[in-house]
Amino acid sequence: MMTEFLRDSLPTAVSSSNPLPVISTSATPTLSTNTGTIGAVNAFVSIAVASQYKTASMYMTDGNLSGTLTMQYSLDGGATYFALLGKRLDNMNGGVTDFLPTGSGSVGISYEYPIPISCTNLRAICLAYTSGSSTVKIALSTIEKQSQVLMSLSATANRIGFIAASGIQYTDTTTALSSSATFTSTARDLTATVSWSMFNNSSTNAKSVSICVVQDVAFTLQLLGSTDNFGSVSEIYRSIAATAVGSNYVAEVDAHSCAWRYFQYKIVNGAGAAARTRGVSKFLAN
Repeated sequence: MMTEFLRDSLPTAVSSSNPLPVISTSATPTLSTNTGTIGAVNAFVSIAVASQYKTASMYMTDGNLSGTLTMQYSLDGGATYFALLGKRLDNMNGGVTDFLPTGSGSVGISYEYPIPISCTNLRAICLAYTSGSSTVKIALSTIEKQSQVLMSLSATANRIGFIAASGIQYTDTTTALSSSATFTSTARDLTATVSWSMFNNSSTNAKSVSICVVQDVAFTLQLLGSTDNFGSVSEIYRSIAATAVGSNYVAEVDAHSCAWRYFQYKIVNGAGAAARTRGVSKFLAN
């Protein structure tokens, strides 16, 4: 029994002709570089591109060149070139085509470019020259360019995880409404300016309307809409009865989608006269 146990526990030989598969990984990219001096208009540094290269970078290693450098690519062995869009690595906001060196302070600033499929050649060319000269280097890498997702928040008090709704709020009335009386708010044009501080531009509509009315007596809230500033046509869009909340009666229309250009509302009292009335409207641009 012991002999059998030992025999079963012995390691099994692995055939040298059929070894276990091994996956080899390496984080070291293959690089190809070329450098040259640029100190005149139309001077350039070029490099041939093989199919394994995915990303290119361009930067000044020394000197004091001032001018405009553009990275260009060719698909026909360098016979014709086209501008290539890239990113400045220390400022990833927005796309750029040109590097605008302004002397020795631009040394080391790097631009990164995705290499187009079927690209045969790249070159950094000086399309506008001011002064000086610098050694310009182009480096190719087999590592594919990493995408960076940029996000633009839509309000001035921005922080990640919070976007304030752009819009404007009006306190329409604080005057107590008498019995069987009606208050009609100012008609608002709900087309919004890009500054969102007012609504008077015909190209951009507000997204929603919110109304809140509070009184100490019962009332009905009517929301009105119009296409011509309440000229020939006016439609009653919504009518709701106030609900008692503690010692107040409240009627709200929250984030109502705009179907009309002009809006206003009415507070319609019953037999009771109010000792306090407050009507507030808010229009949201996003």
